[in-house]
Amino acid sequence: MTTQKNMFDPKFIDPFAQATKVTLETQIGFPTELLKPYVKAPQIKLQDVDIAGLINLTSPHFKGVIAVCFSTATFLNIYEKMLGERHKEITNDVKDAAGEIINIIFGQAKQTIAQKFGISLGMVIPTVLVGSNMEVVFKSDLPTIILPFKTDGGEFHLEIIVDSSSVAVAA
Repeated sequence: MTTQKNMFDPKFIDPFAQATKVTLETQIGFPTELLKPYVKAPQIKLQDVDIAGLINLTSPHFKGVIAVCFSTATFLNIYEKMLGERHKEITNDVKDAAGEIINIIFGQAKQTIAQKFGISLGMVIPTVLVGSNMEVVFKSDLPTIILPFKTDGGEFHLEIIVDSSSVAVAA
């Protein structure tokens, strides 16, 4: 059985937090502030998730899932800043942009993890979910870490679950 201690190791979560911040600031031009991370309580549903980009993490060293979750209003603000196009609803083009954002975040985090820890992550294809007030639920007994972010375009969050129990790296 895996202990919760292994799941909270910041060295496996920080690359995703930093990649999210860098992606929004440099790729899109939105100053982004990481708010205080927390563990998602099983009985509490996070509000205002209308679009989410998900990626399964695959490595011989650990497994996990990351999801970047937005309200419609926040994502449309980000989309407009990113591509200069204004939309009033989530279209297929807008949906594709969510997949691109999670891909960029993953690519940057993947590079950091490889450089810092010598751990490679496999290739991935993102999944984008769209719906009204959705809940992202991972089929796992492991805790989900929420990394909330604040931008001028609105708030959003990253949900991450990492099973690093079999990883041995130098601190």
